[in-house]
Amino acid sequence: MTIEQHPLIVIDRVSQQPMEEEVWGDWGLRLLYGESIASKTVGRFLLHTLFRWPVMSWAVGKYYDTKKSRQLIVPFCKRFHIRTSEHILPLDQFTSFNDFFTRRLRPECRKQDADPSIITIPADGRYTIIPVLNPCQELSVKSQSLCLDKLLGCKSLAARFYGGTAVICRLCPADYHRFNFPISGKACGTSWIHGSLFSVNPVATSQFPWIFWTNRRAVTLIETEDAATIAYIEVGATNCGSIVQDFIPNSWVKKGQEKGFFRLGGSAIILLFEPNQVTISEDLITLAQSGHEVLCKIGQPLARISTKPL
Repeated sequence: MTIEQHPLIVIDRVSQQPMEEEVWGDWGLRLLYGESIASKTVGRFLLHTLFRWPVMSWAVGKYYDTKKSRQLIVPFCKRFHIRTSEHILPLDQFTSFNDFFTRRLRPECRKQDADPSIITIPADGRYTIIPVLNPCQELSVKSQSLCLDKLLGCKSLAARFYGGTAVICRLCPADYHRFNFPISGKACGTSWIHGSLFSVNPVATSQFPWIFWTNRRAVTLIETEDAATIAYIEVGATNCGSIVQDFIPNSWVKKGQEKGFFRLGGSAIILLFEPNQVTISEDLITLAQSGHEVLCKIGQPLARISTKPL
């Protein structure tokens, strides 16, 4: 079976250099979501009859919860060049692969920008920016699209964000899978929207942008003092359908406070800002013009609150 091969390029924010991302399960992703004859026949059949359903991810997750799965940790770290020195626990103290996957990092490894006018990066991942959300049903930027009505599950809520800004963060399996609040404010209760568990890798979303608003997702509104209301959306994906929230609903949260984590696999986070509330960091806008995602780390500047003076 011949499957097309195209490297996935991302831009490192710090070095500003392009780098090729090694994709976990690359061959399988291209079979399921690609454009080859094999993908459009065998791949699509497997995708819609087997891999899209949460029960598949549940079964995989059960194995990765076992002690036997610990044998995968060291080879995984070597293949994806994981910086084990950043972990609070040494590798031999993790009880399962999933325990390792939801690992915590040393606080000094992800420092928060302390400027109160700065909204920070909420998760390690690859970022795409949609500077202006136009008032139409489906919106696109490069290979990413957003249908806000379906994404949020509420037309009146979606209308508040047209004219605003969207930030899409894609987490790959090698990333740290805990995520933080990017700004202080009141975090309302989370609304859960059930759905499928397709991959959110660009191999998949470039062909099927509707994945973002059909996958299982969680929506939390953050009411802030200076940046109006922010929608914080976690999107589950294949082998990563379990989204865990570990904040107290309807409570005041602080910038940099942990919000939750994903269990196993790739996943995505989407932030929606209301019009005229934020200005995205200039270097992110510049790097995004390359047409590639930008690799960022928790705590780095994401945007400046527009109502705050420079």
